[in-house]
Amino acid sequence: MPLVKRSSRISFLAASVLTALCCSGQISYAGNTKFTPITSNLLGYSTERHAVDIEVVGSTSLVPHEHKLEPDRVLRLRFERAFVTNFMTKVAPGFSLLTLDYDHPSGLPQSLISAVSMRGRFHQDIPGVPDLSRVEALRRHIILHIRSDRSVASRLGFLRSAAGCAGRPSGNGLIEMALSKSFGASACSGSIYPDARKWLARLPDTTMVVIECHGDDQWTIGCSTDFDFHGFSVEIKFHQSLLAEWRVLIASAHALLASHQVVQQ
Repeated sequence: MPLVKRSSRISFLAASVLTALCCSGQISYAGNTKFTPITSNLLGYSTERHAVDIEVVGSTSLVPHEHKLEPDRVLRLRFERAFVTNFMTKVAPGFSLLTLDYDHPSGLPQSLISAVSMRGRFHQDIPGVPDLSRVEALRRHIILHIRSDRSVASRLGFLRSAAGCAGRPSGNGLIEMALSKSFGASACSGSIYPDARKWLARLPDTTMVVIECHGDDQWTIGCSTDFDFHGFSVEIKFHQSLLAEWRVLIASAHALLASHQVVQQ
């Protein structure tokens, strides 16, 4: 029987955030509902609130001739359709790209926030959804990217060189990194953004993360980092005004995924 899983390994902070999310008006899923992953190869922006089942099967690459399935790395999620702003998959498993967008700190789907915040004929009145200015809505906008080929192992490989370019602490648990002028796949490589900065940070469970930010203005969601979730490396993107809350953002993202994860019993 499929059940929505609440991970016992989430930190106290994440568990607290999870409690708040579950009380924010999100739909509840019956434990005896059969898990039926969607087979459409493309989902985009929507304000629909029915439940959709999404399965992401791990693989080594999105490149066909390098693609190998990792059947032990499978993620099953059940979300309101409104959370899903992009889902692309192939009939053959292991080629999946998923994007989830939500509002921080309400935990509501970003599509609902956008619909209420719009003016003119596209505006919608949705009970329980705040009417925010465009700037405020964008600053609260959180994006999660899950790719079938991004695993914990690949993230650890990226982090392997990070300690070599770590500088002095800059406060709030962040250590600014000295970046090389060359581009590459290591954590110390330079960024394609001229104004980018990187920090090395440690989560409460001792996991290391690299946070990169660029575009210090009101219109750019320019910060990103990755965290581990059941074998997958999940990218989280947020506005630079939320950088001081980086721990809470990662904990709440982990909690959101955990509260919508479906496991077979």
